[in-house]
Amino acid sequence: MKKIIILLLVLIAGIFYPEKATEKSLKGLPTFLKITVLNDMGEAEEGTKIQLFETEQDYNKESNPVNTRYTNKRGKTTFGKLRPTVYYILARKEGMNNDLGAVKTDTLREGLINKVTVIIR
Repeated sequence: MKKIIILLLVLIAGIFYPEKATEKSLKGLPTFLKITVLNDMGEAEEGTKIQLFETEQDYNKESNPVNTRYTNKRGKTTFGKLRPTVYYILARKEGMNNDLGAVKTDTLREGLINKVTVIIR
């Protein structure tokens, strides 16, 4: 009977405080950033070079990228094993880039696949 009561209390706590239960259970799991690149017509851009930087200074100098990847045919790429922090994104393809759009992520949520869409012009 005690086990049933404890189980019910845990379930009720998860219902009323899901973000706290989730944050604790995800701590220590890998953090990912999934980036989708679209052109200004809303079409996916395959082969876009994506560089990820941890600091604005590195982004501005285009030095010390955390990692570099290229988008697939659906305009997507995923960076893994990241720290839960803010990142700066540089996307380039054939004279197009994201200089006029979003270049900074929100602080990534630990243990989750964080998603962002970048528009290149």
